[in-house]
This record gives sequence, structure tokens and C-alpha cells, in this order.
Amino acid sequence: MVEVRQAADLAPALQRPKGVVFIPDVSKLSREAQGTILRCLQTQEERPKVVVAILGSAEAALERGVLRDDLHYRLHQAQVNLAQPGLRETLRERWARLAELRAVKEAKAREEAERERQAAMTRLPGTVTRLTPQQRKVQGSKPSSRKASRR
Repeated sequence: MVEVRQAADLAPALQRPKGVVFIPDVSKLSREAQGTILRCLQTQEERPKVVVAILGSAEAALERGVLRDDLHYRLHQAQVNLAQPGLRETLRERWARLAELRAVKEAKAREEAERERQAAMTRLPGTVTRLTPQQRKVQGSKPSSRKASRR
């Protein structure tokens, strides 16, 4: 990562294809240096990651004439608003909300199942309930009184 505060440091930093160039305030750079940034973004196939910040609003810098219109347009395409929550926080909130909704849905289903179980357990008037089947007594076999015949 290379931090660029002066225009003289900009050209060598943009020549590194796999680096990160951080420019803390692009409005403090000259219009020629801003043109170098723009050419790097538009023409270089292998370019470093460029992180550009600006103090104050970009519209105010445009009105003062310290920020190029074409650079503003190019940078505005990949603008990141740090005041908004990030993707990680948004996903955590969404997952928490979905988990809460699922827990409520499961609790309702459990309550309904418990009500159905209670309704099935109640005795209604006029019904006969056999709790355990009665065992039939098996008649023991009597020894036959026939005598085996001799021959």
C-alpha cells in the first residue's frame, strides 16, 4: 500500500500493477495529477487498486473547480458510502430477523400441536374408553380320556 499526498509520488505508485494506492484528498492534487489518475483508471489493464478520498463533498469540490468533472464521473461509478452499514452488518441483521421469524413460527406450530394433543386427551361425554385390552383366559386342554387301544 502506497499513500500518495503529492503529485510527484503519483506516477511511480500507479505503475505497480498489484499494489494499492491510497490518495487521502484528491482535491489537493493538481488537475494534471488528477488526469494521470483518470488515464490510469481508463487505459491500464493491470492497474493497482486505487482508493481515493476527498475531504468534504465532491459536489463542493466540483463547484470550486479543484476536482475534474471526468474524474468525478469515473470515481462516482464505484462510490462507497461509509455512513451506510456494510454488507456484513446488513447480513447479520437480516439473519437475526429471519431467525426470530422462524422461532415465532415454530412456537406457533408447537402451541397448535399441544392444543391438538390436549383436545385428543380430553374425554367426551358418552364415550367409552378401553384403556387396556382384557386378556382372555385360555382354556387349558384336558387330557384325553381315551385310552390308547392295544392291538
